[in-house]
Amino acid sequence: MDLSEDMIAFRFEISYGLSIQSLEDLTNKIYIVHKAYLISLTQTSQEQVDLDVVKCKSPTLEGYYCLDLSKLPNSSLYTDNNQSIQSYLQISTYGCLDTDNLKTTIPQNCASAQEINSVFNSQYSGIKIKIKTSQFNTTSRSIETSYRSTIINTLQNQIFLTSIKIQQQVTTIKEGYLFQTETNFTSALSYGVESQSLQQQLAKQFQNLGSISQALLEDVFHEIK
Repeated sequence: MDLSEDMIAFRFEISYGLSIQSLEDLTNKIYIVHKAYLISLTQTSQEQVDLDVVKCKSPTLEGYYCLDLSKLPNSSLYTDNNQSIQSYLQISTYGCLDTDNLKTTIPQNCASAQEINSVFNSQYSGIKIKIKTSQFNTTSRSIETSYRSTIINTLQNQIFLTSIKIQQQVTTIKEGYLFQTETNFTSALSYGVESQSLQQQLAKQFQNLGSISQALLEDVFHEIK
């Protein structure tokens, strides 16, 4: 599945529709740090590419963060069960003071642990992820796009592991009577979400995970003719 910079957007919200950025701007303190990676797996190797988290350029995604894909030689997600090959995106969200083997530094102007935990424990706080989906309209013969959202809740001293499986659709359009031509349209159609939580202290002790959330995004192939 081909990736684009506006396909996946995310931000931490402290209330419905209100980004943590508003609180950070008001207090001049950092509460949340996002890290992102593209991970490729084979039977014998694992490769990880660090991706820069940048402000989304699309006006539709104002206030959200997107991924800079310029470091990738091949901007795509793929799964081949026959050859045991897979790639996926990992978006990790940390409290500003948290560290592990991936987030090794602490910014100078972090909010206090009490202030950060207060945000994590808020009833309405969470990480909002938007995924761009599209579908070919056979009547208008055009691709219709929209964004679907999911919320990952947060809680002090917990890490939420979330798997988001994006269903990839390939629509094959056949035209002509005697001499047929085929045109393929590939798009992300829908996705499924599975989540579990672990004690953060145990996750850091045994797996060196210091984030409050890890979201893994992978593709699932589905073809429609």
